[in-house]
Formats: sequence, structure tokens, C-alpha cells
Amino acid sequence: MAAASTHFKRARLVAEGVRHVVPARRMRVHHVSKRLFGDPAFDIVLDSIGGRSIQDGLRALRPGGRVVSLGIGKVSNRGILGAIAFFLGAPRLTYLDLLGPSRGLYGVNLSRLMADTGLVRTTLETLIQWASAGEIHPAPGRVMPLSEAGEAHRILEARGNVGKIVLRV
Repeated sequence: MAAASTHFKRARLVAEGVRHVVPARRMRVHHVSKRLFGDPAFDIVLDSIGGRSIQDGLRALRPGGRVVSLGIGKVSNRGILGAIAFFLGAPRLTYLDLLGPSRGLYGVNLSRLMADTGLVRTTLETLIQWASAGEIHPAPGRVMPLSEAGEAHRILEARGNVGKIVLRV
């Protein structure tokens, strides 16, 4: 199952073979999980939103499952007051909240991981092997001339991109 914010991205996920694709806006993963698969249904939930969606993801996990937090997307474009409100509204979890239902929460900070050049090299080599073997099918993002930087920014703001946008100098 996957969620995406635009029709374009949802169509892309379907084309990639994802069987259940839902709109990301106002999506509650544990409600979708219950409706589609029974309650709870997932071993792993990848969360790039943060805040209350972490708790929602935890509710959708089977025992032994894990939520992997990849960032806090809800903070962008909200200003300092929005960021403060976001953090104040985020769930406060203790280890007992995770221990009882046998669920885990992992945080991933890519900027910290990228500082480990050995890890980056090993990861990239593995991804290249998988791509060469046809196990994954990475889709390139867009390459645009620097003169179209404004258009690239509009595409990003409208969430019309899949992957990165690279500006060619």
C-alpha cells in the first residue's frame, strides 16, 4: 500500500505495481489498513510527515512491526508558530508505549547517514547491483536547464515531481 499527494504520483505508483494506492491528504494509515487488510496489517510503515502521523502508523502495525520516520514534512511552509504547534501536538511516547504492543519506532536522519562515506559507498554499490540485476527500476527525475529554475521551483511547490529535479548549468 502507498499514499501520494497528487493524481500524477498515484498513477506512477500504480504503474510501478503498487496494488493499493490512496490519496495522502487526510489519510489515516490505520483506518486504511483496517479497511483493506484487517486490523493491524503492516510490518513496516515509512513516515515522512511526522507528528501525529507517527502514532497513526504505530496503530497500523502488527506485533514486531516498525515505523521508520524519515522526516517531518508537515513543518515546511508553516513558519515558526506552525512549527511550534506541530511539535507541541506531536505524540509523546515512552518505551512502554512500544513495549506493550511489541512495536518499534526508528528515526532516520539522512544528513547524518551521508556523513558516513563507507555506508554511502556500500549502499550505492548495493543499489547499483540491484538495478543491474533488474530487482529495482529506479526512475530518473527531471533534468532542466538553469534558465528554467523558476519553473523547476513551481513544479516542486506543486508536488508535480517524482524524484529529484536537477538544474543543468
